[in-house]
Amino acid sequence: MAGEQKSELIPVHTVSNPGESTNINAIPFGFRLSDSNFKVWSKMMEVHALGLGKLGYLTGKIPVIEEDAPGYARWSTEDAIVRGWLLKTMETHFLGLFIDLPTAKDIWESVTYMFYDGSDESQYYELLCKATRTRQDGCPVNLYFTKLKGVWQDLDKRRPLRMVCGADLKTRKEELAKDRVYDFLAGLDSGFDQVRSEILRMKPIPRIEECFN
Repeated sequence: MAGEQKSELIPVHTVSNPGESTNINAIPFGFRLSDSNFKVWSKMMEVHALGLGKLGYLTGKIPVIEEDAPGYARWSTEDAIVRGWLLKTMETHFLGLFIDLPTAKDIWESVTYMFYDGSDESQYYELLCKATRTRQDGCPVNLYFTKLKGVWQDLDKRRPLRMVCGADLKTRKEELAKDRVYDFLAGLDSGFDQVRSEILRMKPIPRIEECFN
């Protein structure tokens, strides 16, 4: 859909229970998804789900459990709660588009695709450039590493790996991990030249956390 011109917040009237600090079934925040506030709505939904340990139902990191498998009852109940958050925080004219989707992840992805405006490509490009241009520049190594990790997390969020074949997915993850080791080493100050050379001679190249240590 077209880019958002303003974040129009549409009030939602909720009933609070003074004796209950967190109601997992309650509408998570005070406005609904409209044609113009997807970015704000999606960020608030992520924060709410993360705070209650349910973000994996949106991202798919908590996988679907088959109906006859152990744990299905709990999974289906919690997924229904997250689907309720999504559907109850939408304007009514959106409900028909998403109400029949079977999981919270399906709804989340469909809404995201619906509101995609193409701007992520330029943002992804900028993040790639930032990952290769970030330098230690005299700051402590832990701060430099934290800054790079933040860029990498943004990259992963904007373009998650979607390969179906397990072997291809494993190979791609290994290649990506190695590229990030190279980015980290390339940005270190000259005082780490010897350490950098020693790491690059190692077979196989260590994981990024090992390089940092």
